[in-house]
Amino acid sequence: MEFKINHVSDIEKFEKMVDSFHGEAKLVTENGDQMNLKSKLSQFAAFAKLFKAETIDNMILRISDPQDCYQVIRYLECGT
Repeated sequence: MEFKINHVSDIEKFEKMVDSFHGEAKLVTENGDQMNLKSKLSQFAAFAKLFKAETIDNMILRISDPQDCYQVIRYLECGT
């Protein structure tokens, strides 16, 4: 499943959501770079890069477990 992420200003909430996923999670940038968000090292690198921009814009979140879809939808709708 893929979700287009247009704007994430609270990266800490985003990280908590990803950490709670049962399956894999990848963040795909506009350039096609894929970052495995289930790996803490990749997560650190991705978020460090994103902190420079202060927000996450125009990225795609790919998840492998359909159960995780509900969390993403809730996050995108409510920010929680």
